[in-house]
Amino acid sequence: MALALVALALLQFAAVAGNGRVEMNFLSLENPLLFYLGGFSGIGVVVGLVMFLPCHPHDARTGDAAILAFPLHRPAFSVFSGLDLLFVADMQAFKASVWGSVVYNAGARTLAVVLWPRVRRSVPWLGGGR
Repeated sequence: MALALVALALLQFAAVAGNGRVEMNFLSLENPLLFYLGGFSGIGVVVGLVMFLPCHPHDARTGDAAILAFPLHRPAFSVFSGLDLLFVADMQAFKASVWGSVVYNAGARTLAVVLWPRVRRSVPWLGGGR
């Protein structure tokens, strides 16, 4: 299983590196075959890693809050872009970099986890409650 994860990770890295620039705002996938190959192999790596990791008490909270991560991405990215202007000289290069991707996604997920208890109290039907 570990060898399969390493192979999938290498496949994902090669597909993403070989694909070039992807611009989701304009649905420009560069090479759709490499785009989907990188995406599905990356999903396989994450699922495989999750199978190996032990359960943690914060997993359920993070999983519940994931329902907010998608709708919060756009507003969170706007806020993070404004904050990044204070620290980053070349904004476009940072957004296109691996570090930019990690920072933006981690920020959106952290915001979702922080906001989830309040959303759950005020609009419980959003999380499947009444």
